[in-house]
Amino acid sequence: MQAALSDLAFVQDLFQRIATDLELTVGQELSIAEVRTERCTARVAGRDRIHVSFRVAFQVGDEVLHGCVLLPLPEALTIASYLLMLSSEEVAAIRELSAPDGTMKEALLEIGNFVAGSIDAVVRKWFPKRHAANAEGCQGVRPNVRPAFPFREGSELVVGRARACLEPFGEFELIVMLPPLEPPLE
Repeated sequence: MQAALSDLAFVQDLFQRIATDLELTVGQELSIAEVRTERCTARVAGRDRIHVSFRVAFQVGDEVLHGCVLLPLPEALTIASYLLMLSSEEVAAIRELSAPDGTMKEALLEIGNFVAGSIDAVVRKWFPKRHAANAEGCQGVRPNVRPAFPFREGSELVVGRARACLEPFGEFELIVMLPPLEPPLE
């Protein structure tokens, strides 16, 4: 039970930091609610639509483990569009794309760097001088398909899910998968 509580507190902090950092970066509110966690032995898939997997490498002692943040494609494109300072009309049109162009791909990679930076800040807060997190790029993932990142099936992952909202576009599910990290230092 203690591990689950620790996972929940860590993932809540992680989601809030990602939201705050993205808000400051793109100037749009990203709200987070109903955070929940579970331990899984398989990667999870984003449901019903294309997602962008922002891959993250975690330095855990001498080992490098992997995880990701899954964001539905329309929301990832929206955040990238705001980063590029596009107009509301351009943002609305870009949300309808099924594949980003070169400029948008570069913006998505930059969003991945911001997300990994947010994760790294939380990891270093909870585990000072013992762990770190770095961006490892991003990729599109088909609906109901698990994202690709180095992972040994059967190993444990902490999976966090939250109901998120990027105004004025409505709610979506934000998912994070990360290796279990030991309890924080007291």
